[in-house]
Amino acid sequence: MQKNEQEKFSDLFSNVLTRSGIEYANGHAGEAYTVYDDKGILFTITFYKYENKYVFGRTELLKPEYTKYGLSVEARPNPQMVFETIAFSYKIRQTVIKARKNFSAIYYDTLIDSDIIYQTRGDFETYMVKNSGFPGYAIGYNPKTGQYGFKRYELINTLYKICELSPETKPNYAFLYKRTKDCYMAQVAAENIQHLYDI
Repeated sequence: MQKNEQEKFSDLFSNVLTRSGIEYANGHAGEAYTVYDDKGILFTITFYKYENKYVFGRTELLKPEYTKYGLSVEARPNPQMVFETIAFSYKIRQTVIKARKNFSAIYYDTLIDSDIIYQTRGDFETYMVKNSGFPGYAIGYNPKTGQYGFKRYELINTLYKICELSPETKPNYAFLYKRTKDCYMAQVAAENIQHLYDI
């Protein structure tokens, strides 16, 4: 099956990120990431928040990668997709650094900028946490029995492997449940305020 251009770009960036460093900068106008290797800067990706515009800046050092993936040197990736990919990769790297000192950082960091979905499962009040579209974990509480339920998904399992944590390493369920619920309530409040401005 032939890959389309954006799929080739996805493969290219995945490969480049496995051997590259990322620097992050945040300013009044927006935020930017610079991706580099031992030869120099490969590319930059910038988001200008007031213009709601993404700008991809490739250097000559990235051109050989285009050839490897069958891309024309004139081809342009989707800049928003590049930004989101690099931002997610940077965030994961920062989480891993913190988690090597305190494994709970895996759970607390994935709550930042996450989508939290509230569900009732039997008598359990459950919160499912997704980050950048990847399921992280679900935590539930049964107020009738005082029991907690917990499940890790792909994102958290991957972070456990990177940090070389035993699968038996478990968070403090009561604390994590409260923190997740508080984040969910804050998201709901922010969405309600946004709806008032949209009306």
